[in-house]
Amino acid sequence: MSLQEISENVKLAREYALLGNYSSASVLYHGLLDQIKNYMYAVRDGGVHQRWQQLWQEINEESRQVQDIMSTLQSFQLDMAPAKPSNHDDFEMRPAHVEPRYSILSVTQFVFLALCSAPE
Repeated sequence: MSLQEISENVKLAREYALLGNYSSASVLYHGLLDQIKNYMYAVRDGGVHQRWQQLWQEINEESRQVQDIMSTLQSFQLDMAPAKPSNHDDFEMRPAHVEPRYSILSVTQFVFLALCSAPE
């Protein structure tokens, strides 16, 4: 795995997470954690190894946050599930009869406007 591929996968995972495609982001994050871990084992320099370990921890935290969001959304979906399927036959749909209402103010305003706009 090249550094360029790791970099592109980090960008893609973050983009998916920002766009709300949490399942794809989660898959990418898990793959990234494995890629970074494999790269860390190949690095011999202690300072570089430590920086990669820090990056692994940051990516792991991002992955955990995406998992938390997915769990929260899942709980909302479970809470919103209807107890029983709705049966629209339970009630009868009838159009409502609405009688026009005129207020005294609106009639007065109409008469006033009619008188004001009448030619002399």
